Amino acid sequence: MISPNDSVIVTDGSEERRKFVDNVISQTDNKYLDTLIIYNKFLIQRNSVLKQARQTNVLDLGLIEILNFQLEEVGKIIFEKRRSFMAEFQPEFDRHYQFLTEDAESVQLQYESPLMLDSFLNILEKNLERDRILERTSQGIHKDDLIFTIHGGMPLKSLVRRANKNHFSLR
Repeated sequence: MISPNDSVIVTDGSEERRKFVDNVISQTDNKYLDTLIIYNKFLIQRNSVLKQARQTNVLDLGLIEILNFQLEEVGKIIFEKRRSFMAEFQPEFDRHYQFLTEDAESVQLQYESPLMLDSFLNILEKNLERDRILERTSQGIHKDDLIFTIHGGMPLKSLVRRANKNHFSLR
């Protein structure tokens, strides 16, 4: 169930939408939460190595390679669970939304992940120099998002923000 207070899922950043998906999946799959925890530990370790490399000007490529493989292994599991969840969730979302709006409008919900375009390992390797500069892992499933659009492609986030801005400016 989503309450009016859950509008942050639409209006805020991708982290809120990932949390929503991850929470729902975790309620039905107790191993999923463990996998997320493991992924985040590997991510923290990789980011720590990147920060250390920035300070010392020495990047341990062997350690980065190991962490990349570990992130890929658990990241693929999370990605597949999210993709599977979205395939099941989308029809339910559509059905409830159409009921609530009495078929007045259509909203599309799309799961976006860089893993839809390339392997996780390739993504990590392609972005290594950028990650080294940023001192953090810039691409991966920790950047996945749900995109809500209305009326054939208009971002719902923009529409809600505009409505909220107009509502508050009238006061």
